[in-house]
Amino acid sequence: MFSVMHLDVAGLLAELSETDPSAWEEVEGPDSGCGIDYWYQHPEEGEAHINVDQILLTITTRRGRSYRGNYQDDEWLSRYMVEE
Repeated sequence: MFSVMHLDVAGLLAELSETDPSAWEEVEGPDSGCGIDYWYQHPEEGEAHINVDQILLTITTRRGRSYRGNYQDDEWLSRYMVEE
């Protein structure tokens, strides 16, 4: 049997913005045409865009917080990879 990994986006956004993860809500947003896009909204932080393209993860928020890294090699990011 194998396991599936997923990214705890709300937890990651909460740490980047020093907010409560439960306040981040996934919303619809445009498709960048490159990789997989996720859009989240926070009542105070505003909108965040997460793009996963192969092994590269990019996060940008309306308030200027950002992150870019390889999720296979980044120890900080690996904490947000959750096994199902």
